Amino acid sequence: MGGSATKERRMMERPDVSFKTALTSPFVLGDPVCEVHGFGYRDAHQFPISISRPRTCYTFIYVYEQNYLGSVPYEPVSEETFRVFTPGTPLYYGCEEKFWSHTHLTASGSLVERLVRESGLVLDTALHLPAPHAMESAALDLQRASCGLNRVRPEVAGRILSRLITTVASQTAPCSDDRLAVPRCFQDARDALVDSYREPLQVADLAQRCDLSTSYFAAQFRHYFGVSPKELIIKLRIEAAKHELRSQEHERVSEVAHLVGYDDVYHFSKLFHRRTGMSPSEYRHHSCLVSTERFAAAV
Repeated sequence: MGGSATKERRMMERPDVSFKTALTSPFVLGDPVCEVHGFGYRDAHQFPISISRPRTCYTFIYVYEQNYLGSVPYEPVSEETFRVFTPGTPLYYGCEEKFWSHTHLTASGSLVERLVRESGLVLDTALHLPAPHAMESAALDLQRASCGLNRVRPEVAGRILSRLITTVASQTAPCSDDRLAVPRCFQDARDALVDSYREPLQVADLAQRCDLSTSYFAAQFRHYFGVSPKELIIKLRIEAAKHELRSQEHERVSEVAHLVGYDDVYHFSKLFHRRTGMSPSEYRHHSCLVSTERFAAAV
C-alpha cells in the first residue's frame, strides 16, 4: 500500500519544464526489436504541424487542450486526447490561434508492433485519456535513459514502451464529445478542399452536396472545423507555398503562386505577407539563413 502511494506521488511530481529530443545512431540497424526515434514532454507550439511518418514508425501523441489532431488537416479533438498513428499514416496537428502543447514519442521495431497488436489498443483513432501520467512518465523515463548517449538501448526502450502501451490500453476510451461529432457530408467537404485546394473554390457546390444553403453551410463548417471553407483554402495554399519557397530556391515567386492556385502574383504576395509578416522573397531568404545556421551549428 505504501509503495503504491509513493509511486502515485512520484507520478504526480512533474518538472515545470518542457523538452523535445531527436535520437540518432541506433544500437541496432535494420529492424531492431525496439527503437525510439524521438520524444517530447509538454512540447509547446503556436503553429500547425504536418508530418509524413516513415512506413516503420508508430507515433504516440497526447494533447492537453482542445486542438486539431488527425490524418487529415483540421480534424478537431477535445482536451485530454490520445492517439496512436500507425506507420505511414499522415499526421496533422496543432493550430495557430493559440499556444498548445503535447507529449509524444515515435518508435519502431517488431516488439512495438507486437505490443500494439496484443494490447488491443485502438489505432488511428482519437481516444480519451483522462490523465497524462502514462505518456509523461514514458517521456521522462526515455529522457533519463538517453542522457549522455543520444540513444536508448532497445531493452530499456522495450520496457518503457511495454508499460506505456499496457497502461493506456486499459485507460483509454473513444472520444464522445458531441460538439466534435462531424457529420459525414462535412467531413467529405473538408476532404474535398484538402485534395483540391489549388482549384477555384466553389462553396456553393459543397453546400449543395450537403443540401444546405451556402451561408448556413459556411457557418456550420466553421463550427465543426474552427475555420471557414475559404480560410481553410488560404491556409493550405500558404503552407504549400512555404514548402515550395523553402525547397525550390530558384523557382520564381510567380511560379509558386500559380502552383498553389493563384494566377495574380500581387494578390498572392499580399496574402502571404498578411499571414507570415514577410513577403515570399523575404520568407525564402530567411529560411535559407536559418538552414545555413543550423547546418553550421551541426558541424
